[in-house]
Amino acid sequence: DSANFAYVGLKLSQMDNIQVLLFGTGEELEICKEILSVIGPRAVSLCGATDLDLLVELIGRCRLLICNEGGPLHIAVSQDVKTISLFGPVDDKVYGPYPPSERHKVIKAQDVECRPCYKNFKHRICDVHVCLTGINRDEVVEAAKESLGL
Repeated sequence: DSANFAYVGLKLSQMDNIQVLLFGTGEELEICKEILSVIGPRAVSLCGATDLDLLVELIGRCRLLICNEGGPLHIAVSQDVKTISLFGPVDDKVYGPYPPSERHKVIKAQDVECRPCYKNFKHRICDVHVCLTGINRDEVVEAAKESLGL
């Protein structure tokens, strides 16, 4: 959720030589504004401001990309950028970074027996989403520090 991304971004932005960039679609502008309001001036929102070519170019210039599973993860892997990907309901063994590498860390909630929870690409209806709420944001911060050599 946006509060957890904001927490991770704030912790990282407080370290020397870290500039946080927020990527997202135009539909995610409000989420990016919420995250930006927490992180402050050490973050720049590019939500809704990039096309695919520019997104690839900008991700390729990053030292690390922290993201959900999806297109930006695979763009970063293709650009040889280190990644930390957060996996909720879908199977990281199927949709995770390829090829698997120490450069690409996967973080997911531990001891969640119902994940992955899709059949024929339709997620089960779930009110709790422990697969997402159970992701430890401090684990994400520590993984990022390790990936960045901090």
